[in-house]
Formats: sequence, C-alpha cells, structure tokens
Amino acid sequence: TFTGDLIMADGKGIDFSANTDDEIGAGSVSAEILDDYEEGTWNAYISGETSGHSMTMSNAVCQYTKIGRTVHISGYIDVSSIGNPAATGNVRISGLPFTSGPANAQGNSAICVGKAFNLSIGEGDSVTLTLTHSQTYMNPHTSDTTAGTSIMQTGEWSADGGIVFSGTYLVP
Repeated sequence: TFTGDLIMADGKGIDFSANTDDEIGAGSVSAEILDDYEEGTWNAYISGETSGHSMTMSNAVCQYTKIGRTVHISGYIDVSSIGNPAATGNVRISGLPFTSGPANAQGNSAICVGKAFNLSIGEGDSVTLTLTHSQTYMNPHTSDTTAGTSIMQTGEWSADGGIVFSGTYLVP
C-alpha cells in the first residue's frame, strides 16, 4: 500500500519481461519496460504550405497522451479568419506535440475526423487527416476526385471553418 506517488529513477520503469509471449504468430519483442507516460495540451495552428501564413483561430483545444512510443491526440479547431495575407497552398495543421516516425510505413497514420464544418468543399465530400512519417503536421484531405482524395487547399477552408478529430500515431 502506498500513501504517495511511486517514483522511478530516471531511465527506469515497470518491467513486463516476466510475461511470456505465448500467442500464436507473436512477433519478436524489442522492449518490455514501460518507462514513458505523459499527457498535456498542444497548440495547433493552420497554415498554407506555399505561403506559410497562418489562419486565425477562434478555438484550438488540443490534448495528447503519450504512452511509450504511442501518442493519442484529439482536438477541436475553429478558424475565425483565413489570415492577412491569406494562407495559400496545401492546408497544414501544425504543432503536434511529437514528431511522427519512423521513416517507413509505421510512421504514417490516418487521424479520424468526427466533424468538419463550414468548409468550402463539395456537398457530400468527406474530410480525413493524414500524418506522414517524420512530420509535426497533418494534412486534411477531401474526397473530391474520382481517384479518391486530394490534399485540401487553403481556398477550401473558409473563415469560419472547423474540425474535430482524434487519432493515434507512433514516434521514433
């Protein structure tokens, strides 16, 4: 029984190595020590990839929880102005709390969009978010082509547009 926090020395954690991997088809185990946990908020901002100019936020409420190499993010972003001068090019949602990784397929993630509103996109078009390896930003995509999706352009994000999202990605 503890009456206070259990504090580990730096570089130490909870060791799960006594657990045997008896699942059929289990892969190799590279680490069995849980030594990293944190949670907090992060400051999101939306900009144009070409101009780098940012849009003005009326709300940007974003949280994260990091457990080992896994980062779970969620957020609500509401824009009040497309900026002056206006952002141009591909839309980027930047400011993620950790750089995604590694530089292979494991570093790419799809982030779920629960709601996108007041955007200048076609009726029936959906919005998704992708996070490419080794990045600290996500790109919104719209389902506006017969080939699937394309990266949202700043002209498709209106001055009162917003998005609600949640997802998980890996860090190096």
